[in-house]
Amino acid sequence: FKESERQREAEQKRLSQEIEREREERQQEYEKRQQEYEARQQREREERQQEYEKRQQEYEKRQQEYEARQQRENEARQREYE
Repeated sequence: FKESERQREAEQKRLSQEIEREREERQQEYEKRQQEYEARQQREREERQQEYEKRQQEYEKRQQEYEARQQRENEARQREYE
């Protein structure tokens, strides 16, 4: 009787350990996916920021070119009147 009791306790302990191990594995897998998700989000944010800055620089360059052209045209008109 005591032998079967010990076997049952040993089996119970083994099952508990197996359940705990599986729970830890699931937790680690969840944390890994969470980190991958956060890394992807960060990468996408940085890419959007870089794209925004690139467009901003292009806009500023076109603005400067436009202003320089306006300045040249104004100077040319000014010379015509002189």
